[in-house]
Amino acid sequence: MAPVLSKDKKTLYLFVKGNANGEVVLRGLKININRIWVVGEGTKLSHQTVGKVYWSQYPGIKYIKLPENVLDKHLTVLAVLLDGAVDLYREDGAVIESN
Repeated sequence: MAPVLSKDKKTLYLFVKGNANGEVVLRGLKININRIWVVGEGTKLSHQTVGKVYWSQYPGIKYIKLPENVLDKHLTVLAVLLDGAVDLYREDGAVIESN
């Protein structure tokens, strides 16, 4: 199921079916995450950004920790509140040929 974006483009809703093996991965999200919670129950979730370096435009990969005790047996909905309107990385990757 595709993610859903709120009308003001500041909240991203993610639908997780079944067990996500402990985490959900977001790629290409340039804007910072303010807060993440489980819709309907309110548990706040933590996240970590990996692969972001200050000199690159590449936003890195965001991992959302998803403990088993917050999973719904049918479908878990996560709300990701962003620091502003959604901004996606849309450029092609490139290989560094020379350092």
